[in-house]
Amino acid sequence: MVCSSAHFLNTGYQTGVWNMAIDEALFQKCKRIYSLREEKKIPEPIFLRVYGWSNPTISVGRFQNIKTDFDLEKSLSEGVDVCRRMSGGRAVLHDCELTYSIIGTSNLLGKKISDTYEKISYALKIALDKLGVESDFVLPKKKVYTSSPSCFSTYSVREILCRGYKISGSAQFREGEAIIQHGNILFKSSEKKLSDFFQFKQNQSSLKEKNLGIFEILGVQLEFESVAEELKKAFQKVLDVKFDKYFLLDEDIENAEKLVEEKYNDLFWTKVS
Repeated sequence: MVCSSAHFLNTGYQTGVWNMAIDEALFQKCKRIYSLREEKKIPEPIFLRVYGWSNPTISVGRFQNIKTDFDLEKSLSEGVDVCRRMSGGRAVLHDCELTYSIIGTSNLLGKKISDTYEKISYALKIALDKLGVESDFVLPKKKVYTSSPSCFSTYSVREILCRGYKISGSAQFREGEAIIQHGNILFKSSEKKLSDFFQFKQNQSSLKEKNLGIFEILGVQLEFESVAEELKKAFQKVLDVKFDKYFLLDEDIENAEKLVEEKYNDLFWTKVS
């Protein structure tokens, strides 16, 4: 068993730029701690962060081409922010949902990409079951591919479905032994549609927007904190850790502010990175 220091933080509703900067600041912190673990005799870190979005926001994947996929000017003119994730994958329109980032080392989260996805999907399923949402894993034979820029237009092995609807997306990034995986639990369908901001009409027709949130499935609205608590318990069970309550330190905030200034608040960087 890996000696770990597990931290849980709920940072509430923030802008897309700030959300992405905090995640990267924690990812960098994880890398620093891991590099010092043997010299300083300190445990390997793992962070589970949950958050929401203060404004509807399109997050695009690390390698996604905004200029060819999206009409950025239209989205901004309609009050929809745009940010770039450090994780891969396709675009997501964040609105009524809980988003999580799990940040840790390969010793804790899995040496293989597929192992990490499987652990995290299992935790998500446990949490959803506890909330009363009957869900299933996507099986290998059901894998679907589309050229659409949207995350929710396709699904991969071990992602979560309910009644045939994808209710949770995920994307991952690894650097050395450090891992971050982004994901979400959709609460309800957004009034805005991601395809409204596609650059070309052929992209619009390729997206079957079959979004359904857990509030719509259950017929009741749950508190953000209650969903977050079940998610925390599920990750504790799957990863065999005990999360303490973590509050962002001054150094975390300073590092995030630097990242905002250097890139996340730079529209040119967001477009071309």
